[in-house]
Amino acid sequence: MKTTPDPAQTGELQGSPRSGLQLQVRKDLVSGAIGAVLSAAYRSLQQDNPERFSTPPERPLLKRLYAQSHDGWRCPLFKVPACPGSSGEPILLLHGLGLSRHSLDFDRERSLARALAAAGFSVYMAENRADRSAIPPASPKSFDFDDIATADLPAAIEAVQQDSGFERIFVLGHGLGGQLLYAYLAHFGDSELAAAVTMNSAVRFRRPTSGRSAISLARALLPAGLRLPTSATATLLSPGASSQGELEGDRARGLLVHGTEDISGGMLRQALLWLESGSLVDRDDRMDYVHALGNIQIPLQLITSRGDSRCPPDYALGIRDTWRGQVTHLNLPGSWAHLDLVMGPRAPTELTPRIATWLDALRRECWSQ
Repeated sequence: MKTTPDPAQTGELQGSPRSGLQLQVRKDLVSGAIGAVLSAAYRSLQQDNPERFSTPPERPLLKRLYAQSHDGWRCPLFKVPACPGSSGEPILLLHGLGLSRHSLDFDRERSLARALAAAGFSVYMAENRADRSAIPPASPKSFDFDDIATADLPAAIEAVQQDSGFERIFVLGHGLGGQLLYAYLAHFGDSELAAAVTMNSAVRFRRPTSGRSAISLARALLPAGLRLPTSATATLLSPGASSQGELEGDRARGLLVHGTEDISGGMLRQALLWLESGSLVDRDDRMDYVHALGNIQIPLQLITSRGDSRCPPDYALGIRDTWRGQVTHLNLPGSWAHLDLVMGPRAPTELTPRIATWLDALRRECWSQ
């Protein structure tokens, strides 16, 4: 595993400047036309709604690194530098299922990444092979959750260590990001990490009282190499979307249009297995990731919210059964939905400072093994 530079920063771009400009112009024209159509559809569907159709995410100029996994995938890391004068301990942020880094850095007002950078941390946002920005090897194979946890995440952690100069790092995962972190720790242990934060990351699931055979059949028939067009579907459905929890409708629609990613068939197959088994398990249902965490001793800030229908608190709390390190549980009230933790209006003032304060007490853990 190694870090490779961004071609855009080294000048290794293919094609002439003229052809590249023409391609960008065509993309801008298509994007503008699609935006006009979606906005018109929104106005026709929600004539009495005064909100504008969409607030797009900001796209600040960030340093981009590439982490190369052992099987040839190159996945980007976007760095938000720590504020001047700070010690800059590194923290790696992992986004949720079907989302992109924009859920962690939507705009200056609602950016978890920039808030942590302002608190003195060097922030790295990881994307994985499921994201459109990842560069596949010459002959890519189908992939699932385990591939990301055991190949992409170790490469990202190593890249952060190399770029930051710290031997150990913090990791924060939202939803699927937290689940990937648990799987990584089950396979590789905690020697590379100083502490962890997970936000609404389920490890136990209510097994269905009926329909289990249908789930099993769907899992068996679903091609691992299939790529579900969830991003295009989210874009098409965006005109009818309204507020999600406390997340305003224009931001919710902006995330649907600009911040969603497709879901691979392999990923969905493994998620169906979790529902069938009732636990966060590997692809073969041989390793229960919660049971495999019995030797993990780093501190964990476990964040749940009673208003999250995707991950009620009891789905996430099973991690405490085997985690040997200190677990600090922060349970948010029912007004906090899944996306409110990273993009809601109260997150910058009521949640992110509590995360930063908790991490601040553990900075020294990054300095040495």
